[in-house]
Amino acid sequence: GWIGYWLDRIDAVYSHTFVGTRVPLKMKPSDYFRRQVWISCDPDERTIPSLAERFGYDRFMWASDFPHADHTPEYVHDLNQLVDMFPEKHRRAFLGDNARNLFGI
Repeated sequence: GWIGYWLDRIDAVYSHTFVGTRVPLKMKPSDYFRRQVWISCDPDERTIPSLAERFGYDRFMWASDFPHADHTPEYVHDLNQLVDMFPEKHRRAFLGDNARNLFGI
C-alpha cells in the first residue's frame, strides 16, 4: 500500500517544500496522520498488518461496500486470512472495536 511510503516520504521532504518552508509544524507530518486519520481496507490488502504494527493497531479497520457486488466470492475467506495475520490481541479491534471507537458507539 501507499501509506508507509507516503508517510516516510512526507516526513523526509515536507520542510523543503513550498508549504513546509512557510508553515512550520510542531510535529512530523506522519505524527499528525497517526493522530487524526483512521484507515480502512479490503481483505486483499496484505500489507495492512505490518502497517498497523508500525502506525498503531488502534487506527485500522476492515471495510465493506455491502451490498455492492464488486467483491470476489472469496471475500469472507480473504477477510479471515487477513485477520489471521494480526496478533490475536488486536483482531477484535480491527474487526469492530476501532470502528466503534471512531463513531462513539
